[in-house]
Amino acid sequence: MNTKYLEYFLCINEQKSISQAAQKLFISQPTLSQHIQKLEKHLGVEVFDRTSTPLSLTYAGEKLLKYAEEILDLEKQLIKEMNDISGFIKGRTTIGISPMHGYNLLPHILPKYKEKYPNIEIILIEENAQTLESLAEKGDVDLIISNLPIQSTNLDYEMLCLDQILLAVPENLLPKNIERIESNTNLVFLNERIDLNLIKNHEFLLLREGHRIRQISDNLFEDLKFCPKIFLESRNIETLFKLTSLGMGITFMPQKYARNLEASFNNETLKLPQDNDSKMYTIYFSPLNNVISNYSLAVAYSSHRKLSMASKKFIELLKEFYKDKQYY
Repeated sequence: MNTKYLEYFLCINEQKSISQAAQKLFISQPTLSQHIQKLEKHLGVEVFDRTSTPLSLTYAGEKLLKYAEEILDLEKQLIKEMNDISGFIKGRTTIGISPMHGYNLLPHILPKYKEKYPNIEIILIEENAQTLESLAEKGDVDLIISNLPIQSTNLDYEMLCLDQILLAVPENLLPKNIERIESNTNLVFLNERIDLNLIKNHEFLLLREGHRIRQISDNLFEDLKFCPKIFLESRNIETLFKLTSLGMGITFMPQKYARNLEASFNNETLKLPQDNDSKMYTIYFSPLNNVISNYSLAVAYSSHRKLSMASKKFIELLKEFYKDKQYY
């Protein structure tokens, strides 16, 4: 049996539509239908109930679903083993990472990896932390670069660098007991903690659910027993930073990300958009509870699958990069 047919079967089941699956697979709908018909002919049963909307599995299709996932997973593991046996001449590794970490980290890692291992294909998947963990559990990605805490018990991880989440408050929303400080970068890092009870009536700008920072902020709100006024949710931390600088709300940011912003200001490589009607406020960064705010970066992978040599070499480069690094 052609395992491509199983991939097509899984995609149709995920999309609940042959037309939508065809778009995702970049093939025509008639061609995809023909492949599924060949699969059904080979098995001697129909795997989809074509009379239902949306498309659903038959009893035989439900049985096939379990075995198809296992067969494709075994095929991936077999290819990894064969690539390693062949002397690491060629191979593939699939990396899962958040857009923020991808922007800050990959330009430093991928050129070196490609130079050392030119015949290794790299597939990049950018998603939030929750989705990445799920993909790693299923074997759809080999490695994920994510922040602690890792929620899944089916993943092992190796530490890359320490980090923590900071509270980011624009000057116009800063409590009166906090001293205002002049800053050339419009960024001020406080040693003292800002009492969240003094700002809980202000509006918050938060990442969408599924992001690790959102999980940490939600835990903080739960610990303090108050429900925040959420003005806006976004998938993009850069958007939240710029809106915070306009005084539109309070947000949370990783310390390393904030320090990178400071370095960019000092190097005059980062300029915020301004117009005559927009006032830019200094942002004050304050530490949080040490336990709640842990945001250390790690590389994680499935506990039940052997790492390929391509993945191991990628981890080596990650560790080499973060050795003695202050930021990123």
